[in-house]
Amino acid sequence: MKKGDPVSIWEELTREYEIGSVFLNKDYEPYAIERDERIASFLKKSGIGFMKYKDQVIFEENEIIKSDNNPYTIFTPYKNRWLQKVKENPPFTSDKKGMPAIFYQYSFPFPSIGELGFRQSLLKVRPYDMSVISEYHKYRDLPAADRTSYLSPFLRFGTISIRSLAALAMEENHVFLNELIWREFFMQILFHYPGVVTGNFRSTYDGVQWQNDEKDFLRWCNGRRDILL
Repeated sequence: MKKGDPVSIWEELTREYEIGSVFLNKDYEPYAIERDERIASFLKKSGIGFMKYKDQVIFEENEIIKSDNNPYTIFTPYKNRWLQKVKENPPFTSDKKGMPAIFYQYSFPFPSIGELGFRQSLLKVRPYDMSVISEYHKYRDLPAADRTSYLSPFLRFGTISIRSLAALAMEENHVFLNELIWREFFMQILFHYPGVVTGNFRSTYDGVQWQNDEKDFLRWCNGRRDILL
């Protein structure tokens, strides 16, 4: 396990090992795209293959587009096309052939968080809860009920299959499925309009002057204690 600038790490790895090709799952955030392009450029100069594959989404950036080949910017038409495409060609099946035995076999002790330069957070990631999906539509707008799935970090880091989850949602709860589709809608927005990382998606709102007065907020809270209890 190594920690540092990604390209520098790959320079070290190519000195330590004889690498034929690098395989990775795609990410769609601007930083990740720029990072992977740098790595791909270095590997190409080194004569090493670089293969990217879809993993964390059902449909990626250019698989759900309008008839004019432009990305959708409104959710409902995107969702309708997403559902249509899933119906035409369900992406949930797998032949489960397993991984070929051609990869380099190597075992090493996994480093601790401290060895990687991090401190353990006081905020704990809760285990996800699949049991709430069937009644998700009843409790999604009631924070006090504490009936959400807590799936977000697991989806983000690929520790749960989006395909298995979407297949379950199609059977059990279409409101929950809508949330999964919204996740993919925003990923393609993020890919095609990377400015949303630091700015408004609609530039019309760039001129909005937001109030940020703590005293005003506390006065409002004192007048609305009923909704805070």
